[in-house]
Amino acid sequence: MTQQNFSDIATELWENGWAMFPIEQARVEQVKASFPDFVARRVRLDDVDQWHVQLSGESEADVGLVVRNGGNHDRKWFFHSNPALNAAIKLDKIKPQPDDYRFLVLHDSLRSYAAGLGAQIMDALDELYGLGAAASYRACLQQTMPYSTATLRSLYYPSGVEQTGAKVHVDRSLLTIHFGDEGGQLLACKGPGDTVHQAVSPPPGFALVFFGVKILWVSRGEKQPLWHLSTTQSGQDRLAHVHFGHVDILDYLVPDAKNAYCDFFARFQEIVQEPEYEWRPSLVA
Repeated sequence: MTQQNFSDIATELWENGWAMFPIEQARVEQVKASFPDFVARRVRLDDVDQWHVQLSGESEADVGLVVRNGGNHDRKWFFHSNPALNAAIKLDKIKPQPDDYRFLVLHDSLRSYAAGLGAQIMDALDELYGLGAAASYRACLQQTMPYSTATLRSLYYPSGVEQTGAKVHVDRSLLTIHFGDEGGQLLACKGPGDTVHQAVSPPPGFALVFFGVKILWVSRGEKQPLWHLSTTQSGQDRLAHVHFGHVDILDYLVPDAKNAYCDFFARFQEIVQEPEYEWRPSLVA
């Protein structure tokens, strides 16, 4: 993909709130094929609890393997890889089985690939719109910081009679890159009360990029995050992979994606009214 391509992606993202672009699909397929087997080993070995990492300053463990239960037939598996997970494995705090390493290597490779795409999109946004946020974005790809560490999430919803997707929300990221859906759809809307939903799931060979809630700060309120939800298809497993890229906002944390927009926007409105208000990436640690 050329620099001109990234400029086109950035322009479409800025103007429409989301953009679709081509990717190396083989990277996604390899992770998708190995993730269910990784989960099945955790169940068989009963070692899910060792796969949690809690970042300093955050309220709960949200790196590694996370299980969310909404009922007996509504069980969602999320795997998050980032530098903190790699460090935990190297320090022997997490002890993978021999069969786990293929999945871990593939997952981290997809994370690195997604991080590179996000960084180049941010470079283009900086150049075109003077955001001054690319340096902070790149720092969050490498460092572990509370609520600001870039993460690749793989999600796996095994089919079940009560399995559901995700309710209407915005992400707590600056950029979200979504790598396709199997067994479900990603839908965009105008907010929680909107009944008109637009299907935006990227087809194989493409990814979708859109703004999370931190765009409010970085664009000084000019741009909005994308409200979205997901659905599942009856009788099918749902698999998808999502990269969350951040900037480190020292003045406000966005700890809860469920309330990210309402909480952040209330605080953002107060700040933007102050005469000295300014997005200053030079203040980012």
